[in-house]
Amino acid sequence: MFALLYVPQLAQALAIAFWKRTRSRLDHQIPDELPMTAGEWLAARLAQLGHPFGAIVSDQRRNAYLPDDRLIQLSDEVHFKADPVYWATAAHELGHARLRARLPIIGTLRTAASWASFAGVAAGVGLTFGRVLYALPRAGELAFGCFAIAASVRIFVLLDEALASILAYRELRASDAIDFVHLRAIRRALAAAFATYLVTFVAYALLLRCWPLIDTLAGAHGAPARGLTRLGWTVAALVSLVCVGKIIVQLMRMFAPREVAGELPLRWWWIVLGGAVRGSPILVLLWLTWDHRADVAYAWCATLAFCASGRVWLRLVHLPFLIPHSVLAVFVQKLEGPGLDRTSRYLRARQQGADLVRAGNQRLERIAVRKHVHPPWMDRLTALAMLGYVPLLVAFWLA
Repeated sequence: MFALLYVPQLAQALAIAFWKRTRSRLDHQIPDELPMTAGEWLAARLAQLGHPFGAIVSDQRRNAYLPDDRLIQLSDEVHFKADPVYWATAAHELGHARLRARLPIIGTLRTAASWASFAGVAAGVGLTFGRVLYALPRAGELAFGCFAIAASVRIFVLLDEALASILAYRELRASDAIDFVHLRAIRRALAAAFATYLVTFVAYALLLRCWPLIDTLAGAHGAPARGLTRLGWTVAALVSLVCVGKIIVQLMRMFAPREVAGELPLRWWWIVLGGAVRGSPILVLLWLTWDHRADVAYAWCATLAFCASGRVWLRLVHLPFLIPHSVLAVFVQKLEGPGLDRTSRYLRARQQGADLVRAGNQRLERIAVRKHVHPPWMDRLTALAMLGYVPLLVAFWLA
């Protein structure tokens, strides 16, 4: 099951490597001969369209549209290149911005789909643990439903990416500076970028097709019952106290984020305590799931706790894949090609735009500080959802 859950990550890594290789080959084949760099073209288009969007450049190697700040972020590699492939990246992010302005429902659906996919995978992992450890057939059915939802809602992500690429292509096709050779390169670059999202959707679909085999291998018997030793009870009590501290911190982050953000980073022991509290659910589950009981209510409480920390458990079970992943990373790097074509024009533009990069980094730092002090409500609700192990804690001590 967890090997199959690794397939979407593997497929996306290969697709990203193929996209980088495609972009690199086109970059080296086509000279930097366009009249403006991608960043200059974006600034000119924003001025012509009159949309209330801004644009920055940073050295964080990320290209994205930040809807909360109405800001298009370009990496320095894209911003200072006068190449049609990098114009396509800037136009794609502009397409996202224009979609949010014309059809806000698209952005809302994508945000909801991202959260639903995140929650669906986490819940599916937790329910799978419940299916295997406690032999709960209903948990297996619910796990399949969660994975199906996580896969299906990604259609809205594909829709958003496809529409942004279509707008980008139409935008560049209307430019006098773009000829037939440039358009062909732009089509290939946009198609390769879209494939990085498409392969993840296909990988999840393949996972769902293999589910009957997974359900058969899980069997109909749970893990053998065991009891905690005196040392186990002592550790469970100490960890439970730490979990109470986590509850307090999470509730403070939800209802008083400014106070938490203003106080915690100032004291080193708060940072150490925060790291301990974040890892406490795993410790609780490690100890408490050894005490397998036949009580169905307890089994479901344990399953709910697994769901609350499903993403962390998924990282743990993926540890055996670190070695093949490292080997794959070397192979993937070779697939990526020679990388950026650092022409003299690019280096000159990069040197002249050093102040722009510095200003963009400072802008992103201010955004990060603001979100740290005033986190979005979705982040606050996520912090509250991470308290899902509380029913297990109550059931454990009542039992």
